[in-house]
Amino acid sequence: MAMPAVPPVLLIDPDEAAREEVRRLLSVSGLAVTAHAGYGPEALRLLRETSPSLVVMALRGIPPRALIMLEQVRALAPGTPVILYGMPSLAAEAMALGARACLSDRPGEALVEAARRVLAVEETLRRRAGEAAGGMTLAVVSARGGVGKTTVAAGLAAAFAARLGLSTVLVDCDPYGGAAGLLPREKGAPATLPASALEEAPQLAARHDFVVIDTAAGLREEALQALEVCDLALLVTTPEVSVLREHARALEQLAGWGFPADRLLLVLDRTHPSHRASAAEVAQALDRPLTADIPYDRRLRRLAEEGITPVLGASSSPAARALVALACRLAGVDGPGGERHSLMHRLRSLLWRGRRG
Repeated sequence: MAMPAVPPVLLIDPDEAAREEVRRLLSVSGLAVTAHAGYGPEALRLLRETSPSLVVMALRGIPPRALIMLEQVRALAPGTPVILYGMPSLAAEAMALGARACLSDRPGEALVEAARRVLAVEETLRRRAGEAAGGMTLAVVSARGGVGKTTVAAGLAAAFAARLGLSTVLVDCDPYGGAAGLLPREKGAPATLPASALEEAPQLAARHDFVVIDTAAGLREEALQALEVCDLALLVTTPEVSVLREHARALEQLAGWGFPADRLLLVLDRTHPSHRASAAEVAQALDRPLTADIPYDRRLRRLAEEGITPVLGASSSPAARALVALACRLAGVDGPGGERHSLMHRLRSLLWRGRRG
């Protein structure tokens, strides 16, 4: 069934006057509010019957009641994104329940912008999920340099190609380069492409099992473009307090832009022997589970100078084993030579594990 030209929006607000004000704001901005109601059974009935592309909901009144309403909406339509406005003190709890954005009580144009961002992301995900064939596009990102982002990107690309035998290409969008220098083709490394190939990421994914994008450090334009086309994003961090603070802010920024939290996986890279914080401490600091923990390996500096990723130059090293294990998890196999599952099976498996973790 074809998607409607204007995605339907369900508006839930127990304050009738405020609800009408928001409905008019969204409508004049070109967003179709096809149904609206206050809290309670009527809102849930409309949610079932109209199957909206987006729910816009106010947090009002007694906080537990507002959160219960949000829980009911998420339980009834877990795949439908929810944007909230009002009661900013409940933002942390609301985001934990799956809200995409939490805005002020009278959000104005900020609500329109958030709705458009979220709907654009959802449309991209629907388009990608609807492809019968094709590979997975991974964007490897970080809020700052020096955290091992390029090491992870190059290591994953090498693991997919040389250890798992999967058709892989790496798009190097880091202006300082580096990924290509760690992937010697004579060792079985995949091809690397310049940043200009980012525009062709969907076409590349149709021809390859994996497209790995090494983005520039920081959430600049190149990283945002990569996030728009990727199936999953890997946020690489070290356990340093200053780095964790920057990545906590980056996660808030991504949530504000409407990027789905369950499409972003956290990778801990221990780039220094002093990095002894536990995985649980890092996960708690960023309020999300770890997908991988790359141990410190003193050989990485020498390997980098020699121009090779540990996956190809020191395959038995702890870092190489961790990168291959992460590649296997992303590919949906138990190990090199295992059976590979479909893109949608891999996505569902990763997202389910992330929620449980």
